[in-house]
Amino acid sequence: MALSFPLNNAPYGLLAIAAALNAPDGTLNLLPVSPEVSTVTTLVSKGAVKPTKLSGQVAIARFLVRTFAPVGKALYDESNLTLTTAQDNLLDIVRQTIFTPKHITTLGTTANASSTSFLLSADNPLLADYVVWGTITAYTKSHSLLANLKDLGKFTAWIARMDQRPECQKAISIVDKAVKETNEALASEAVTAASEKAKLGSVVE
Repeated sequence: MALSFPLNNAPYGLLAIAAALNAPDGTLNLLPVSPEVSTVTTLVSKGAVKPTKLSGQVAIARFLVRTFAPVGKALYDESNLTLTTAQDNLLDIVRQTIFTPKHITTLGTTANASSTSFLLSADNPLLADYVVWGTITAYTKSHSLLANLKDLGKFTAWIARMDQRPECQKAISIVDKAVKETNEALASEAVTAASEKAKLGSVVE
């Protein structure tokens, strides 16, 4: 499933959502975007996501949780936003595509299912909605994202405040842990592979 978003100058998180929607098989296939934001490498180089040895999916999951969950929660709790039919439909598409058990590996490998399954957990069932709300708002408001937030200072304060809430901190720590464990496992596999290759080479000699 793929959605066509006008991604020029779009927020990085929106790019991640669009990419994930375009990757129901678990691979990351970025939609065409502006030359400035065209690959996960660009996202990493611009500091939008932290690099991992995976194909960017866990980093994107982490980025979504860290960025759009708190922003979405602030909007959800503290603003009087009303969804249009089109926005409501988009909400359903995003929720069904990314935040369901069938697509649990869309934003990560099977080994990292815990980092995405938390979005569905009973501990914080609204976290996925917060991510979606933040993303939809970024999409629908485009350049007037701050329209309901009065000014950039207030917007920034909301992000900072929401990022410190226990549910967001817990989500961030879970994703961070999954990224760390995956990178450690991959490093261990690389060492084992190198060792096996060295043994094979010595036998051949």
